[in-house]
This record gives sequence, structure tokens and C-alpha cells, in this order.
Amino acid sequence: MRWLHIITYSLVFFSFSTAQSVFFNRTEFALGFYSGEIQGIKSNILRPNYFLSFLSKHDRGNYRYHIFSRFLYGDARTATGDVNDKPLQIDIFLKLYRYFFKEKNFRILLGGASEIYIPIGDLEPLIYEVKVQYGAGEDKIPTDKKFNVGVNIRFDGVYKKFFSSLEIQYYIYGNRVAPNLSPIAPLFGVFWKNIVFIKGDFYKPTWTLFVNGVFIMQKKYDGSKIFTKHDFFAGTKREFDIEMGTDIFIGRFHIFFVFYGYNNLNRGWSRTEPKAFRDGFYVGVGFLM
Repeated sequence: MRWLHIITYSLVFFSFSTAQSVFFNRTEFALGFYSGEIQGIKSNILRPNYFLSFLSKHDRGNYRYHIFSRFLYGDARTATGDVNDKPLQIDIFLKLYRYFFKEKNFRILLGGASEIYIPIGDLEPLIYEVKVQYGAGEDKIPTDKKFNVGVNIRFDGVYKKFFSSLEIQYYIYGNRVAPNLSPIAPLFGVFWKNIVFIKGDFYKPTWTLFVNGVFIMQKKYDGSKIFTKHDFFAGTKREFDIEMGTDIFIGRFHIFFVFYGYNNLNRGWSRTEPKAFRDGFYVGVGFLM
């Protein structure tokens, strides 16, 4: 089956794009290859081999919507051992914005977001082997909760051959799984995206380099008040993720390489080394319409 892997590694990303820029408005179907680990919503270590995804993001007058979903297939490390070659998880991300300010080079958007995680199959949570009790009520957070809701403010800027987007999301409800597999209740997240256009520009890109960062603050899950004197909005710094890579557009083809690192902050399996990491890369080739 080596030929199948070679084809999949090199021709894996199918997409459909319309309107002014592939970064702002497009509909995209994708098939991709992963190498590395990510954390699963049921506190498993997931090792996706392939993913199938759908992306749609468009402006509609003063409104903007963003839909992204992906299906993960591969291996998982669980409390009962390795599980090979099976569906792992479905992730769905929904965002709806309204433009508060809009001009050619700068935009401010306000909106809401939800994140839905659906584990597939009966994977026993690995976290039960190593879970340590902490003072933020983490032992009370379920490992299989699948739904987050938040409100967002976003700032977009374009200057010549540079695009940057800064988004702050306050989590009203829900939880996520940190890189050390412990479930956490996020308080807010900061999402920062940066693109440099080596060839072409924002409206007609040819070759880009990008770096994206995510910072997550955790809130108490045990009924503590939001504001306290001791730990900044009753929460702690919990997660810092980074992605970096390149996009190459040749006619209607889109080639991309992405390296990622998901990094736990302040909590880990060891009280003396409170950290954990999930990292790897994914790659694909797309067709734009």
C-alpha cells in the first residue's frame, strides 16, 4: 500500500474558493495527512493519520460566518492500550460576526462562537491513569463534554504584504482538554494569526509564510468567584499553542505544510515538572475554484 501513502501525502487537499481573497471568502473540502499527536476530547492521546474537513467562510453584507469541521482517523492511546486504524473524533467550529468597523485595510468584528467535539467509539480516557487533583475543581470536569459557547471580538489588519488578525474569545460555557490530557474550563482565549506574502499579495497570493498562536486562560470549576485577589480573574495560564507553515498557490493548486506544537502551562502529570506537549505536522495539496 506504499503507493497509496505516496499519493495521499502529496495530493490531499481539495477546496473551492470564491470572492475577493482565499483568506477571507472560500468554501473548502479537504483530505489531509497528519504526523504527530493531539489531545482528544475524552482525554486520549490521538495520533491522526488522515483527516477530512470542510471549511466555509464568507461575508454577507455586514455579517460574516465561519464554519469548519474535520473528521479524524488514525490511532489512539487509551487506558486500555493502543487502538489501531479507527475513526477517532469529529470537531465542529461555528462563528458568526457582525462588522463593527469595516474599511479596506482594517476591520473590527463582534460575534459569537461555539465548538463541538464528538468522540467516535468507546475510547477509555487515559487521564484516569495519571490524573492529579488540583485546586481549580478539575476533578469535577467531565472528560466527555462536547460543547463550548463564547463571545468574540476580532481585529483584522492588512498592510502591503502583511496580514494580521487578533481575536479574543470569552467562554460562557463548556470545557476543553489541555495537552496533558486534563479537562479544563477555559475562561478566555487569545488567537493571533499572521501571514507574510513572499510572492503575491492578500488578494492574489502566490507564496506565503504564516505563524498562528493560541493562548488559553483557565477558570475555576468549583464555584469560585470570577474576580479574586490571588489568581487573575479566578484563573491560571493554561495553554499556549503555535502553528507555523507555508502556503503555495500555483494556478488553481494550493500546496501547504504546517508544523504545530500544543503546549501545556502550569499543569502536568508531575508536580515538579508541570508541563506537557503535543506536536507534529500536517501537509496537503488543494484545488481552488
